[in-house]
Amino acid sequence: MSNNPKKHHYIPKFILDNFTDKNGYIHFSKTGISKSVEKSKPQNFFIQNHLYSSINESNEKDTSFEIELSKIESEVSPVIRKIITSTRKKNLPNLYEDEKNKWDYFFYYQIKRVPEFYSKIVDNFEKYLDYAIDTFEQTERPLEEYEKELIQDEEVKKRLKKNSTIVALGRNEKKVLDILNKRGLAILYIQKQNQSFIMGSNPAIRIPNHGKTRLDDDGVELWLPISFDIAISPSFTNPPEILQIAEMEEIRHINELSFKQSSIIAGKSPKLIQSLVNYFKNQEKKISNHK
Repeated sequence: MSNNPKKHHYIPKFILDNFTDKNGYIHFSKTGISKSVEKSKPQNFFIQNHLYSSINESNEKDTSFEIELSKIESEVSPVIRKIITSTRKKNLPNLYEDEKNKWDYFFYYQIKRVPEFYSKIVDNFEKYLDYAIDTFEQTERPLEEYEKELIQDEEVKKRLKKNSTIVALGRNEKKVLDILNKRGLAILYIQKQNQSFIMGSNPAIRIPNHGKTRLDDDGVELWLPISFDIAISPSFTNPPEILQIAEMEEIRHINELSFKQSSIIAGKSPKLIQSLVNYFKNQEKKISNHK
């Protein structure tokens, strides 16, 4: 890896490698644009230039956060391989404490490091900026005139907007990691060869429980596919690890939720991707016909 990486995967390549077909391709469709299915190699997929780069006052890009994410990926990769290998033998992985901690750390950042999360920060940037200014003036001091002018400078605002997305990634880190540390692992395994999970650009699938959606609410599931046949969610169950065999309806439900919340979906089966595209295309037609 370069010391100053430019291309940033928001879903790691070692995860995408688990969603390829027998020829090493991953099949994908852009949910809001394309009605067709294309294919690519994992190294070319779920990637953006300088997604995690911050910008300093000299307008230089700082890629240190991408380098930190790469370290997290390197540490969790053997843990995920252990989970996959054990699950396919229908055994629990029996993670050691440090392995579980590495998984929790990776899981926390994976659910937040995607463009869909970033877009929420960017879309609400002005509101967040106004709130930050009001809070500063109430708790510290009024801004000087030159400071007000500086904040309204377009280049400064552009830098603040970009850097705010990096700051947001680490927000509530300790709180969420404490919750994950108290929860076990639920492993959802697909046995049948003709079924599979997809990978969405916004990959973590939240399933509420009686209207409750918070990660610390009992019964709330948050599934992250790590391969075409395995997904992981934090679990309140005891023992700390459980292995569930996925039913067809459950697989389809997770895949449909992934489609709805993602701008791109991908997987090993072009037929599965096309079936989801066709299904939601028909749903759009039905809605349009009823207007």
